[in-house]
Amino acid sequence: MKKFFIISLAALLITGNCYSQGIEGYEYISPVPNSMLVSKNTNLIIRYGGKIDRQSIALPNRINVVGEESGFHSYNLLLSDDNATLVLNLDVPFLPDEQVNVVFDTDIKTISGQTLPAINYSFKISPMIAPVTRAIIKDDGEVTLNSESSPLRKTASIASDSIPSDFPKIKVSNSVNPTDGYTFMTTDDIIPGLGYYLMIIKNDGTPLWYKKFANHYPTDFRMQPNGMLSYADIKEDYFFAGGGESVYKVMDSTYTVVDSFKTGNGYVTDSHDFQLLPNGHALLISYDLQMVDMSKIVPNGKPGAYVAGSIIQELDADKNVVFQWRTWDYIQIDESYFDLTLAAMDPMHANAVDVDIDGNLLVSFRNISQIIKINRQTGEIMWRLGGKKNQFTFINEHAENAPLYFSRPHDIRSLSNGHITFFDNGLDHKPAYSRAVEYEIDTLNKTATLVWEFKHPNKVYGATQGDVQRLPNGNTMIGWGSASKTNINWPAATEVTPSGEIVFELMFENKGMLSYRALKYPWKMNANTSQVTVYELWKGNDYTFNNESDTTYASLRLDNFSGSPYNYVTLTSTQLAPVNPQFTGQAPIVFKKRIYVASDLVDISGSLSFRADKIAGQYDPNEIVVYHRNTEGHGLFEPLGTTYNPVTKTITASISAFGEFIFGIPQGNSIAKIPKQLTPADSSSVNQILPVKFSWTPNGYVNSYRLQIADNPQFANSIIDIDSVKTSVFVMNSVNPKSTYYWHVQSINNSGASGWSPTFSFHTTAPFIKVISPNGGEKIQRGLPFYIKWEGNIDDSVTVELYKAGQFFQTLDTTVSSGVYSWMPSVKLQTGTDYAIEIKSLKEKTLFDLSDSDFEIIDTTTTSVANQFNSLPLKYNLEQNYPNPFNPTTQIRYSIANAGIVALTIFDVLGRQVEKLFEGYRAAGVYTVNFDASRFSSGIYFYRIECNSFSKVRKMQLIK
Repeated sequence: MKKFFIISLAALLITGNCYSQGIEGYEYISPVPNSMLVSKNTNLIIRYGGKIDRQSIALPNRINVVGEESGFHSYNLLLSDDNATLVLNLDVPFLPDEQVNVVFDTDIKTISGQTLPAINYSFKISPMIAPVTRAIIKDDGEVTLNSESSPLRKTASIASDSIPSDFPKIKVSNSVNPTDGYTFMTTDDIIPGLGYYLMIIKNDGTPLWYKKFANHYPTDFRMQPNGMLSYADIKEDYFFAGGGESVYKVMDSTYTVVDSFKTGNGYVTDSHDFQLLPNGHALLISYDLQMVDMSKIVPNGKPGAYVAGSIIQELDADKNVVFQWRTWDYIQIDESYFDLTLAAMDPMHANAVDVDIDGNLLVSFRNISQIIKINRQTGEIMWRLGGKKNQFTFINEHAENAPLYFSRPHDIRSLSNGHITFFDNGLDHKPAYSRAVEYEIDTLNKTATLVWEFKHPNKVYGATQGDVQRLPNGNTMIGWGSASKTNINWPAATEVTPSGEIVFELMFENKGMLSYRALKYPWKMNANTSQVTVYELWKGNDYTFNNESDTTYASLRLDNFSGSPYNYVTLTSTQLAPVNPQFTGQAPIVFKKRIYVASDLVDISGSLSFRADKIAGQYDPNEIVVYHRNTEGHGLFEPLGTTYNPVTKTITASISAFGEFIFGIPQGNSIAKIPKQLTPADSSSVNQILPVKFSWTPNGYVNSYRLQIADNPQFANSIIDIDSVKTSVFVMNSVNPKSTYYWHVQSINNSGASGWSPTFSFHTTAPFIKVISPNGGEKIQRGLPFYIKWEGNIDDSVTVELYKAGQFFQTLDTTVSSGVYSWMPSVKLQTGTDYAIEIKSLKEKTLFDLSDSDFEIIDTTTTSVANQFNSLPLKYNLEQNYPNPFNPTTQIRYSIANAGIVALTIFDVLGRQVEKLFEGYRAAGVYTVNFDASRFSSGIYFYRIECNSFSKVRKMQLIK
């Protein structure tokens, strides 16, 4: 019988309020501490927030990564190209369903000499054995899974004439002065008689170029910012995510595949979106299928449903995963508008990711009808537009579409003016129709103003897919997604002017034909290029590179050079990002513009100047830096001395060699951003006899924080007002009893101070514990997980105890006072209606709370309890030590299923063996060993059992 692992309600309804990226001042950590369903192939990403001293990376480190079953893991420690992000690539995967403990305590330092703080956290690996790429639902509702590709599909052979007989039939209408360029499309479905094609289509509807695929249709065909082409080469599609297991291929101007990209950490690459960023990084999407007990989330939900989460990844120039964001950590499943009673489903469905003008990420989610902005530094959600968690007031929208206004969005894109565009599939409009929309987003006042839209006069409706592309001349290209598949009389692509006039329309004459996106670009890679040559240059003169046909908006002054007076300099200006950019330091924000200068002169010195209005766009020209490398398309870019003259409005760089020049904004030059408060939470109760710990999550680049604490919401005569807090943690040593306090915080960096965070309040009370559940009348089934919950304001650990008939029955565990504990009642536990739970402080034995009323332990199986006991074999297991934390003694309990040699060993955080508790022969059975740590210092320790082929590791804490 196949074993199914089912994640319960409490595990999956945890949001970002419970998963915190910030640990002792750290800016970003992945996997998120305490997260679940993590890929067994995950790497670890740790970002403190300041630039790291590379030499300190090479020193012996004290970073332990320990799987409770797989043991200690070796890794390759890297510093990414931002000089701030540490990446640990593990040598071997973790094991399914194990907990991983990370102890980070090293001498790694920032360039300012600050040692990174020690951290200690855990996460849980997914129980899924392997990624699932296919899910087939039979008529009876049974789900069949297959992790291998389906048989190859065959298409008709290519005809001998110039256009193959199985090439889609294309008709162009309304072609009135369309934008110069070509439409990029694909065959995005299995259509009888049609082949699988990448297509570049001229404005008259004939193909400029096409490529046929024999086994599966490609998708997401586009030009990247550097002028290269990319597409998703699909290995296998899967209905539960609406996409496919893919590899993204990158082609040069000869249509030769020169590179490929896949998501890392063991996740399957999805075919929805791929962004090759101008600085050489890449953004990709993945879908992550897990088994979830949906019966505990929605009525009629299936206990063993397969649910797809969405994963967003950023890869650096070396293809290391340097940022990862998972819907499991931040979004509740029941926010979805999808049918959550299915056997397999995709409740989130991320379908596009883009970089906003401030460098953070925008993601569109179809099935929660939402656009989400994600902080690229911390992983925090910055805002949510639309759906059940909408934070914005809509202005200038259509009242009949309230309250959603837009539904099932596709293809979120950021414009240079700060607005956003996307395709509104309109599934929930009454009646349903699709449109292209542009919103102005005011994040301060939380308003979203509809400033432009296009609804086709024929009421075109594409329920799925689709895109919106703003063209350089202000026109908009709209791909209608599945509309052309639904109705052969509806267009696949439309180009409209800002006033809504249709100037180009493309239709398929084949029934059922559609293209995932329809994008328009100039082609080939030298499109939008100006090239000017100047002859016979003299020292000390200024030369402008303009002629009758081309304008580069650049000028050159050479103060010195060697060479003939009959010389030349050729300057080529292209509206494309660089190819294969590499940087010696932190990768900057890079513009879509590159300059190449060639000459027969050598030993040069001088300056190269550019018109700022043609370079800067929405950026401050004072922040722009010119970068240089000798060879176009190869080598490291070095920053040049760059100045901005506000009188002449020119950006000037000092040069000592010709070659390739680009423009960027160093990523440290960002404005200060408002931190996100963590503790004390707003309106919380705080222990009045303990120091109060204030913490918040860093946001962007920070030199220090200003913290204000007061006894009034106006912060008049603040109790604490300090602007030199260097970490995101502050401890207030004492507070008054039964009092209310208010606090807020702001970031400070070289550009100034951010706004204040929201004002949080908290009230001081005496220490308390209050059992929330079970608290009377519950029916808890043996052998199934149940979440014990409590409230409290203590900072020590608690014991969770089971009472029967008013008397102590057994201790279930010792755990930190997190407010929740997962309890699996043993199948051996006697049924009855007289059980209760007590939560007791480990330090203060008089501080406890017992369930107000009794609950019931039930058994719904048909087999007798006694027979179940007798049929249960012993299992290999290593239990959590008790008590934990401990001082100085604790007990370790383990069981072995078969006789053999048992080794029980203690290790310190450096992985060194410090104690051999037992090594010898044991018969099958359950054993308890005492560990006396009197001679050891306080800290984190690991204990490992090995017997036959079984091995498991757990973590414990000694506090003296």
